[in-house]
Amino acid sequence: MSLLKILVKTRLPDEKMKIRVDKEMGKEAANLAAFLCKFAPERIAEVTEVMKAFNDRGLIIEVKALKSDRSRSQENYYRKWCSEFAKYCGLTSAEMHEEMLMLTFGEETVDTMFGPKRRPIKRSGGTSKQKYSDLIDNLIRKSAEMGYAVPISTAYQNALHLAQEQWGMIDKEKLIK
Repeated sequence: MSLLKILVKTRLPDEKMKIRVDKEMGKEAANLAAFLCKFAPERIAEVTEVMKAFNDRGLIIEVKALKSDRSRSQENYYRKWCSEFAKYCGLTSAEMHEEMLMLTFGEETVDTMFGPKRRPIKRSGGTSKQKYSDLIDNLIRKSAEMGYAVPISTAYQNALHLAQEQWGMIDKEKLIK
């Protein structure tokens, strides 16, 4: 019976997967250990220790996608233009950031002793480059709706141009002329 048919898979949030390997699956676990030793030879001692524990209890393997945190240039660009847009709207930078978080990630209303307070469902710390791009896109869109033009970053313009070129949206012949 194959390893995939035997394993119990559990789907977790944030693109994670947990796989249970029972101690009765010794041959499959040995194959997994061999793969790990070949893949990361500098960690053979750790693999050996885990396999010793496997003999008594089994294993749980957690697999998750690599996280690509926002870039420093993304954050610098967002903070600068969020602050400028905040001045335009008569808000502090922190207040505008809260508004952008609620616009991007949603909001909840919490009853406090000072009355109801709106709060973002998610903070921007630890977000991926894509989610941070969503935050930037919402800043650009919302500011345009309110009559304030946030300039598009050079990096964004270059990425957009490259994507358009790759998807055939730009006629290279016209660019040469």
